[in-house]
Amino acid sequence: TGKIWYIDDVSVIEDCPEVTDLTATNITNSTATLGWTTVAPTAEHEVELIPAAQAPTGFANQPVTGEPFNATGLTENTDYKYYVRTKCFNNTFSGWVGPFNFRTTPIPAALPYTEGFEGVHGFEFLNGTQTNKWAVGTATFNTGAKSLYVSNDNGVSNAYTLTGGTTIVSNVFSYRDLVIPAGTNEINVKFDFKGRGAGTSDRVRVWLVPTTFTPEPGTALTAVNTGGVQIGLTNFSNITNWTTYDYILDATAYAGRNARIIFEWRNDGSGGTQPPGAVDNFMVKAITCTVPSALTFVSSTTTTANISWTASPSNPASYDYYHSTTNTAPTDTTVPTGQSNTTSATL
Repeated sequence: TGKIWYIDDVSVIEDCPEVTDLTATNITNSTATLGWTTVAPTAEHEVELIPAAQAPTGFANQPVTGEPFNATGLTENTDYKYYVRTKCFNNTFSGWVGPFNFRTTPIPAALPYTEGFEGVHGFEFLNGTQTNKWAVGTATFNTGAKSLYVSNDNGVSNAYTLTGGTTIVSNVFSYRDLVIPAGTNEINVKFDFKGRGAGTSDRVRVWLVPTTFTPEPGTALTAVNTGGVQIGLTNFSNITNWTTYDYILDATAYAGRNARIIFEWRNDGSGGTQPPGAVDNFMVKAITCTVPSALTFVSSTTTTANISWTASPSNPASYDYYHSTTNTAPTDTTVPTGQSNTTSATL
C-alpha cells in the first residue's frame, strides 16, 4: 500500500554555538586582555567579569562587539574570573562558557618598603607545575604568624619532596617589583632567612634584575639570562636557625625606574635535608647618602694618626669620623669624634 506524507509549518531553529579557548593576556595591575575563539558567525558577545570569590549572576555586565575584550579599571593584586556567551544574528544566545581565572599584578612598591607577610602582600609566584612551590602561610615564621616559604602542599607545611629523580626537580620563583627613586645610588636589602636543603643542589638564591625579565618556572637564573646581579650568599642553604642578612647594593642602573627582586628556590631529585627555604621581614630602602669606602691608615706619630678614605659617590658636604681604643662599632646614635670637609683627617 502507498503512504502519503503531509508537511506543514516547518521552521528551522538556528543553533548558537559557544565560544572556546578562553584566555587572559597582557595582564597589568588594572587591565587585562580577554580573548576566546568564536565558532558562530557573529559580531557580538557578552562577558561577565567579576572577582573570583563572587558567585556569577548569569547576566552580562559587559556587552562586547567582536573580540578580544580589553578589561580596564581592575583592582591590583586581585583574583578575577570571567564568563562569555555568544549573541547570534537571530538574537539568540549560547550558553555561558567559563570561568576563566586570572590575577592582576601588584603595583610596584615605593621605597622604603617592608613586608612581614602577615596580610595582603605584593609578592608574585611563578611556580608552574613544579612539585615544590613558593607559598605564604603559617607553617614557619620568625616574627608575627606568617612568612614566605617553599612547600610541597601549597603552604600547609614548610617541607619539600626530596627524592624521585627528574620528576621533582624544581626551579620556582617569588618576586616583588619596586620603584627606585631618581637619584638613588644604593639600596639596602634586608631579610630573615632559614632553610637547610642540600648545599648547592637544594637552595635559595636572591637576584636584583630589570622588570623586563620574567623568570620561567623550571629554568635556573644566571647573571646572563636575567641581566641582573645575585644578592648575598652564593647559596642560601644549611641555615638551621632564622638569620638576618643585610646587604648594600649598587642601584644606579635602576634610579628613576622599577627593579625586581627575585627569590629563587632550586632542588634536584637526589635527596636533601628538611626544611626548604623560608623568608620573613623583607625590607628595602633607598640610600641617598652613600658611605665612603677604602678606609686607610696613612701614617702616625706617638700622639697622632693620619687617615684617609675614598669619597662617597653622593658627594657629601662633609664626613663624620669616629675612633676608639675598643672594637665596639659605632651606631647611628654614637657621637662622632670629629668632622672633615675632605677625604682625610688627623686623629
